[in-house]
Amino acid sequence: YFCDETNKARPASELEAKGWTRDQIDDVRLAYVANTPVWWSPDLGTVLANEEVEEWKSKGHTVERRPLRQWMFRITKYAQRLIDDLDPLDWPDGIKLLQKNWIGRSEGATVRFRTSNAGSEIEVFTTRPDTLFGATYMVLAPEHPLVAGITTDEQRDAVGTYQKSCATKSDLERGDLNKDKSGVFTGAFATNPVNGESIPIWIADYVMMGYGTGAIMAVPAHDERDFEFATKFELPIIPVVAQDLPRVFDGGGPLGYGNGVNKPVEFGGRFFYLVEGTATPEYGIAANSGFLDGLPTAEAKSRMIDWLEAEGKGSRRIQYKLRDWLFSRQRYWGEPFPLTWKDGQHYAVPDSELPLLAPPLDDYKPTGTPEPLLSKARDWVELPDGSIRETNTMPQWAGSCWYYLRYLDPHNDQRLVDPEKERRWMPVDLYVGGAEHAVLHLLYARFWHKVLYDRGLVSTP
Repeated sequence: YFCDETNKARPASELEAKGWTRDQIDDVRLAYVANTPVWWSPDLGTVLANEEVEEWKSKGHTVERRPLRQWMFRITKYAQRLIDDLDPLDWPDGIKLLQKNWIGRSEGATVRFRTSNAGSEIEVFTTRPDTLFGATYMVLAPEHPLVAGITTDEQRDAVGTYQKSCATKSDLERGDLNKDKSGVFTGAFATNPVNGESIPIWIADYVMMGYGTGAIMAVPAHDERDFEFATKFELPIIPVVAQDLPRVFDGGGPLGYGNGVNKPVEFGGRFFYLVEGTATPEYGIAANSGFLDGLPTAEAKSRMIDWLEAEGKGSRRIQYKLRDWLFSRQRYWGEPFPLTWKDGQHYAVPDSELPLLAPPLDDYKPTGTPEPLLSKARDWVELPDGSIRETNTMPQWAGSCWYYLRYLDPHNDQRLVDPEKERRWMPVDLYVGGAEHAVLHLLYARFWHKVLYDRGLVSTP
């Protein structure tokens, strides 16, 4: 579903008929439908954005993960621009840093691990492909789509029970607040592509689908979370980055990190130290790493990515922590989508029917099911031609992202804003608000503005 040069809605099949590839279509597509795991609150009767979960749970509401059909906005398409365009903004540095961290750009590689019992591959994204020789196990997010296929019969009950226990935990509870590591072995193994070692595949709540691929290669010698997990479940820990420790001696040898034990290794006539018994800093000299031994981290990283690409086992990639914007709600209040469905395809309503207003309802109470409230208005939903209206509504952010533009020309019934007025008054000089808007309103509004800029509707980026 895309907009053509006249800004009219068209099904993607029209572009395919003209010879467009799916990648080319994806490059212009802004909105799409996905059946995706979302945060659903049965007592609120709606899904919530990731950023809203903690607020509503703290107010006593039940929030749980479940897959639902949702409209999504491809804010990830704008991720790098949202980072780059922060620099010239006259905003507090703290706000800009919050946005950069939320978008979360990482450079690294994807690596493919073949599973032993399902004939499938698990793809991971890592910023440190040079530590592959130290990957001693894998962890999938409990909701990863491959879990069901790779789990053995012996482990199926334990895996299912653990998945249910994770369904109500927020990302914060699974991440920063997760002090006691938990997990379950799937019974399956994967092959480490650099050394052919068979390594176990676990599921654990500290890995989430919201970042990377929802799967990690665990290198416990150089990652605190992986180290805690490996220590608890007695999994192998192999240091692969040697440290250039200060020449401070305690008895007969140099001091290490924490309670670690230092083991010297020599590269190029210099001694470095592998520290065992604790998670050590991840930068230094590659060791226990085959063809990477003796290389500084940056060089080892580049060499490993070259090897992965040459062997067809991985590739370079830039990854962002930012996820696509969940743009559906099931409650009554909120703008209805001006879309209809027929034979599995969605269509834009004619301009003559805009603005599309929500129908009056006598009962606004949540149903406790994922069925949107607008579905109660059958006369409004079911149209004479056999099509049905979209019954999801837009989130509260839909209007707040562009209200400052409409204020410039609020009575114009022909266009969003008169171009002359927009050029005269924009951009906004002063905005008063709290830091709680940093990764919600202010981030979404910047994205929305760039979409309008790309379509020639505003004069500034």
